[in-house]
Amino acid sequence: MSLRSKVLVPLMFTVFVSGCFPYKNHDGDYYSGPVDPTLFPPAYQGAGFADSGSFGTFMAAQAFVTNGDMVFYYLFPGATTKLRTESSTNGMVTVKDRAPVYVFDGDPSKDSSKCVAPQNYVYDERRDDVHFDVQGNIFQQKQTSKDPAALPSDAGYVPVYSEVPVASGGEGCQTLHSADGVMASKQLTLMTDPAPIGSPDFRPVGHPDGKYLAYAVIDPAADVRLPDGTLNPNTMLGPQRFGWYDHFMVAYIDGGYVPTTMVTVPGMMGAPDEMQIVAQSMTLYAPNTWLDAMGNPTGCDPTDPTGATSGAPCLAQGFDVIDGVGGMAAVRGKAGYSPICHVLTYTPADPTALPTDPSMIDPATVDPDTATLVYCLQVAQ
Repeated sequence: MSLRSKVLVPLMFTVFVSGCFPYKNHDGDYYSGPVDPTLFPPAYQGAGFADSGSFGTFMAAQAFVTNGDMVFYYLFPGATTKLRTESSTNGMVTVKDRAPVYVFDGDPSKDSSKCVAPQNYVYDERRDDVHFDVQGNIFQQKQTSKDPAALPSDAGYVPVYSEVPVASGGEGCQTLHSADGVMASKQLTLMTDPAPIGSPDFRPVGHPDGKYLAYAVIDPAADVRLPDGTLNPNTMLGPQRFGWYDHFMVAYIDGGYVPTTMVTVPGMMGAPDEMQIVAQSMTLYAPNTWLDAMGNPTGCDPTDPTGATSGAPCLAQGFDVIDGVGGMAAVRGKAGYSPICHVLTYTPADPTALPTDPSMIDPATVDPDTATLVYCLQVAQ
């Protein structure tokens, strides 16, 4: 069920753990309750969030793609295409990467059912906050301040993670709640990287497979509305998923794989060359002028397309047109999809008849590029 009602109940922690968790704490991989979202940036708390007890809401934005087909996406600002960097100086290799996420049994778009559920278990939306017949993905906790950001409360957070494949081997469903629990399990199979030599307090971590996933961690109690604006009437949930971080439950919106390419950036002034893995992005066109619900002309500042300064964004008004990577279809599950969008604004020839296909936008009408990137996460259908 939705966590909204539970976090308002006195003694919530006791109710949450004892009432909705059918396992004992196995092998020390205990459960500490939902993650605290109060230090998340507003984009990851949801519209309307307040520390006083008001929970946020996430709404899907509408966009048109090739042939006028429609998609919906969840918007998060401040995207970057640089995912991994590697440089070498005097034989010493320096690598900066995204935080790992442990993905069970091959399909990152859904939780694995290859774990062992409690005997005679049947999911009950009135009782269970998560399904106990699957295993949620697990996010790697930070071991040092130099580790990549894994939660929105960490400085420098971006909602992209390096995938670490994990194969189940008879573990109980939802008994694993931390990366340490994954590494300690004798039932799982995965490739690992050793802890640094001479650092006894560091633990081994999983070895990434080179793929990247857009998972935007959000307040577990937030409303995430389905594209039609509703919630599941039984669970009062939308398309959000639930996983684990350092013994805490986290919620996230799953934007799927990030397409990547590798580039070499020549070093300047004697600095070493840098190998970069960068994300490929779709192009999101947003009009700078349109008609409001009353039929009156309105618009936005094309130098501030996300409305960060003006509060009046150009995008997510219902008129976006998205062109996929390489001009292919901008639809999740197809080759042209990316969860990162490069935003361009344009002046429509007729605000009463806005384009519904990338080919309908005249390049001569496109405004100067502000190099604005956003996360435009389409969820799996």
